[in-house]
Parts: sequence; structure tokens; C-alpha cells
Amino acid sequence: MVVGISFAQEIQRRVALQRHVHQLQEEIQRREQRVATLQQFTEYLKTDAYQERAAREKLNYQRPGESVVVIPESGRVLEAEQARVENQRPAFVSVPRQWWDHLFGSVAP
Repeated sequence: MVVGISFAQEIQRRVALQRHVHQLQEEIQRREQRVATLQQFTEYLKTDAYQERAAREKLNYQRPGESVVVIPESGRVLEAEQARVENQRPAFVSVPRQWWDHLFGSVAP
């Protein structure tokens, strides 16, 4: 009986150790994949294509003969443009003036 209990305890310990070894092997595999991904990314960062893209985006560099166009964020532009138009628009426009503007185009005062 004592041998049976000792044998059962040894089997439980072996199963637990095997489970732990399996978990550690999976962790090693995940970390090796992560290292490989980071190595690929590091190699990409060394390429001329990345360095040119980073210089253009972060430092606003351009090649000779190129023109840079800055496109502002759409929400801010629309709000600023709307506020500018509202400030220029007269508070009241008569109906005859609206027809005149519609038929012949708006004439700035």
C-alpha cells in the first residue's frame, strides 16, 4: 500500500513537471518569434526606403524639384472656414438682393 501511494505521488509529480516543461517550451517559442519579428523590424529600419520615408514625414524633407503640400486636418479647417464665412455674411439679406445675387452673382461691397 505504501508503495502504491508513493508511486501515485511520483506520477503526479512527473505529470506536473511535464506540464511545466511544456509551458516553458511554448514560452520559449513565443519569445523566439518575438525576437525574429524585432530583428526583421530592425533590418527594415536600416533600409534607405524607411529612412527616406521617416525624413519626409518627421522632418518635412523633400527631394530637389518636389513641392510639398500641407493638408490641414479637415475638422479644424471646416470650423475655421465656417467661422470666417459667418463673420463676413451680413445678418439680413433682403429677398430682392438674394435674387440679384442668384441671377447675376454676388458682388462684394
